[in-house]
Amino acid sequence: MSALVEFAQRDRIHVTTDALRYTSAGVPVAIAAKSYVIGHWPAVFASVGASSLEMFLAPLLGQAFGSFDDFAERGDAELPRLVEDCRSFLAANGLPPTASEVVIAGVAKGGPRVLSFRTSDELPPGVTREQAETSPYWAKRPAQLVELPPEIMTPVPSDQVIPAGWEGFDAADSGDLVAWKMRKMLTMQRAQFPSIGGFGQLTTIYADRIEQRIICRWPDKLGEPLQPERIDWPAWHAANPKPGDGRQRATKLRVVS
Repeated sequence: MSALVEFAQRDRIHVTTDALRYTSAGVPVAIAAKSYVIGHWPAVFASVGASSLEMFLAPLLGQAFGSFDDFAERGDAELPRLVEDCRSFLAANGLPPTASEVVIAGVAKGGPRVLSFRTSDELPPGVTREQAETSPYWAKRPAQLVELPPEIMTPVPSDQVIPAGWEGFDAADSGDLVAWKMRKMLTMQRAQFPSIGGFGQLTTIYADRIEQRIICRWPDKLGEPLQPERIDWPAWHAANPKPGDGRQRATKLRVVS
């Protein structure tokens, strides 16, 4: 399972992923980024699933399409061939072309957009065919583009929402506050889904630039089984103060005095 959190604002879009790769038995085998910048579009390519496909497909898309708008317009026609070329390359080199969900977020002429496609017809874990086919975000066939909403978080850490005091994103959030909320969401996901780990990478795409930073790290050890992580949320908040809280408290104190 992979973490992917996406949030769009008026002139930018933020995408965060984790970086832990593991076997089907839940044993970590590598720590590596799961998102790839396509600088000239501008966009970021991220995947959810245990696939090796994305590291080969991302640069191929960058070569095949001149911009994010070009990809949005011609992707449906070209993607089946490009995905099949990648799957054949992986198979020829002894790499399993396993399924993945691909999310591509960028800034088009009309503003931020999020597009998605899947690389095979396999169902995500825990999802029935009926559930998939009734979702507006499930394409009729693999390698077909689907437009996604401006805010995504997967997997959803429902058990952590109340203990963590999750308050959601807001269009007026500053860059520092978005990064803080992204780090908090990854921590919530990690607490409920121990297969999320390695590090958290935040990519922010503007029309004229792309910024990346590592916003958290975990002490995962390769070759050792994954273990659930309990979070002491009062301690976490004390160690990770919310941006702006200090200024707000100082303002209140000045008013009182």
